[in-house]
Amino acid sequence: MFNIRQYDDNKDFKEIKRWVSHHGFSILCLNNFPKNSTFIVEENNKPVAIASIYLSICGNLAFLDNGFGNPDFKGPVRTEAFKTLINFLENYSKALGYKNLMFNTKIEKLKDKYQSWGYKSENMFVFIKDLSKGDK
Repeated sequence: MFNIRQYDDNKDFKEIKRWVSHHGFSILCLNNFPKNSTFIVEENNKPVAIASIYLSICGNLAFLDNGFGNPDFKGPVRTEAFKTLINFLENYSKALGYKNLMFNTKIEKLKDKYQSWGYKSENMFVFIKDLSKGDK
């Protein structure tokens, strides 16, 4: 039913940029996605969702990010496509020796979905500093 393939800047960037914009985010450049660990799940050769794994150098923690869905797909197909892609990325990380996969979101609906897939909330705070703005 679903096919998973590696993301390709030349083939996918324009379409993924459309998805990301639809969800209210922005992509500045092609380098937003890790080349070797970003994957797309397709149904009938049409991309449904994308996600990336960022691998830490310690080998213990991998970080799941860049999860976006094609706005043209809704409901159970998109949910199952994401679940298939996340399962693939979990196995990908495990095969590389990683023991933990971290994901964070501020979208309540996603929190509930990931908890149903076996993720547990650590009630963490996320802090981000924009380094282009100087010391303050």
